[in-house]
Amino acid sequence: MANLNDLPAEIRSMILELAIKHYGTDRVSNTLERKKFRFACNLSLVSRAMNETAAPFIFRKYRLDIRQKKVHWLFGRQMAVYPPKSERLRWDEDVIALRLAHLRSKARHVRVIVLKDYGPSQYPLETDNEPPPFPPQLMPSLMAALRTLGYVTGVSLITGSFGSHDFVSLPRELWDWIHAARPVEFMIQGDFKFTPEDLTPALESVATLKIGRSEFPHQQLLLDAAQNVTQVILRDFVWGYLSPIKPQVNPHLKSIDILLEIESYHTKTPLFDFSLVPQAHVRVALIFSRSADHVEFLIRSAWDNTRPKLKLLFAENLRGFNVERVHRMVVVSRSPDAGNWLKQDHRMELMPLWHESGEERNERLTQYESLYESFSFNE
Repeated sequence: MANLNDLPAEIRSMILELAIKHYGTDRVSNTLERKKFRFACNLSLVSRAMNETAAPFIFRKYRLDIRQKKVHWLFGRQMAVYPPKSERLRWDEDVIALRLAHLRSKARHVRVIVLKDYGPSQYPLETDNEPPPFPPQLMPSLMAALRTLGYVTGVSLITGSFGSHDFVSLPRELWDWIHAARPVEFMIQGDFKFTPEDLTPALESVATLKIGRSEFPHQQLLLDAAQNVTQVILRDFVWGYLSPIKPQVNPHLKSIDILLEIESYHTKTPLFDFSLVPQAHVRVALIFSRSADHVEFLIRSAWDNTRPKLKLLFAENLRGFNVERVHRMVVVSRSPDAGNWLKQDHRMELMPLWHESGEERNERLTQYESLYESFSFNE
């Protein structure tokens, strides 16, 4: 009787694609993608033939962990590491060499590469001899592995943030390789430190720019370095670590999404100015309270404190924006094709708590969770 191994590779690929396409449903798209990934991994264990068939899907997005952070969880499980049971947190040249060799062996399948090095921050008293994240001695072997990759559509650079270590210099070799690879999507997260000269030549190929949490205010420099970007996403910033954002004239720019905590915002200097990109869809989600979801009266108190200060964040008049409070977040958005009627929740008094039913509160919480998830980088 025929089995999967006897089928042509094209048929096995079709089976895999159909199985993954119709596998499960989930309200959160990122969670569904993770479930599909695990399903493909399980399917690859059926036979050697299915292992080969599933490889392009499994290794399309390749996560290279030079050093993981101390607690690294994904869907309630500790992240896998290669080789299995090898050193996760400290610098081990032999282990890193094996990881780079594994990347080279899967190079033909890789389209998105995620490079992570959290450095020696895990054991500050025991790591005097540990190199910093992305150290010079790593570059020759890392560059040799990266040059084996074929058509790369996305690149992500990730290190620690918020006082976990000193600022991380962006290696010149790494930026030059990214420029030569011409990715369509570029993501950077962590305490990288650089100057405008470090970000030359510009990343002309990048259409989607994602900037994650960092203690070094480099966001405007990155915006200037991606001259033809059409989509910008910034997330997980806390006020004080975000440089003023003013996109320069760019007719290609279609959307800007920003997620920022502003609970302790206390400056009169505008943080956002989108006047030079009137064609762009803008969405700025501001988390104004860290209170627990069920402590509604604390959230309302924080909102009362935030409302009068909201206009100070924007160089433009908020009358041209839709301002909508969603639980402990306020979303300030602008769309070129929006109608004349715009919400101005910051100008309205809140209804008493007893006017809102439990069902309405649950609906607002669900909307908040969905909005927050929409900013996820899924790295």
